[in-house]
Amino acid sequence: MATTTGMTGILTPAQEQQLAVWLDEILKLKGVWGIVEEYFFKVLITLLNKELLDKIQADLKVKLSALITLAMNGDVQGAEQMASDLLVSVVKIPGVDSTTEGLLFMSAIQIIVAAILNKVQTVTGKQVTLKVVK
Repeated sequence: MATTTGMTGILTPAQEQQLAVWLDEILKLKGVWGIVEEYFFKVLITLLNKELLDKIQADLKVKLSALITLAMNGDVQGAEQMASDLLVSVVKIPGVDSTTEGLLFMSAIQIIVAAILNKVQTVTGKQVTLKVVK
């Protein structure tokens, strides 16, 4: 049974809305779906947030919420580091120390981010530039 933190899921209503807008900009549905796609994405995101993500343990929910906030604010390095730290805290690789685990996870995360950005750039036809917050 998940402990409650007073929040539902891990996304704020504003984050749910922003994600729906971003999905609408990237994914172009055809027919009547094209007219209502942003609303469809919003409903889908809200449902996933409230029904699935809300079942996550309270302490992990808070960490994931902070991670999403960093990522959505464009702090790629901060989000990558937080994701790596989070993975090190929940995944233990036998015979590997936490520093090495952190390096492995950080490398994997950076490869995944690069692949996603490459796909977004290909789909949108626009150059994707990462904003690094210092």
